[in-house]
Amino acid sequence: MVLSFLVGGFAAVNRTLTGTVATVTGEVRGAFRDAGLAVERAFASGASRSSTRKRR
Repeated sequence: MVLSFLVGGFAAVNRTLTGTVATVTGEVRGAFRDAGLAVERAFASGASRSSTRKRR
């Protein structure tokens, strides 16, 4: 009885940890994607800024 309780508790903890890891991984991926977009935008705006500087 105690053993089955421990196994069930471990399974629940394992499920929770797996879900947490999946959530964190998704957040990290999203953060990297956002950072990549921000870098791309910065390069694009930087390129347009430098071209306007050259025109002046």
